[in-house]
Amino acid sequence: MSVVQKAPSNKRTILLLLILCIIAGIGVWIFFFRDSGSVSTGDDAAAASTKAAGLNPAIHKELFDDPRFRLLKAYAPLPVDIGRTGRDNPFAPVGAR
Repeated sequence: MSVVQKAPSNKRTILLLLILCIIAGIGVWIFFFRDSGSVSTGDDAAAASTKAAGLNPAIHKELFDDPRFRLLKAYAPLPVDIGRTGRDNPFAPVGAR
């Protein structure tokens, strides 16, 4: 006995295409047409992030004036020396110039 597969009906195909078009339309709207809000820069951004995080700006002053913070030492030489690193052509065979 052979099993014969039925071709999907036109209604099912149309419904599937309709659902895919709706999903694609929502994706296009989200990525291209949604208002992402205003972008703030400078002091406004710092104030907004501090406010959003619920931080008190006085805490920062207290932190940097703390004697324990002032006792911290940098063990790496500053500024970092920027020298030549790597090879001219990283894809060349090893030993080639």
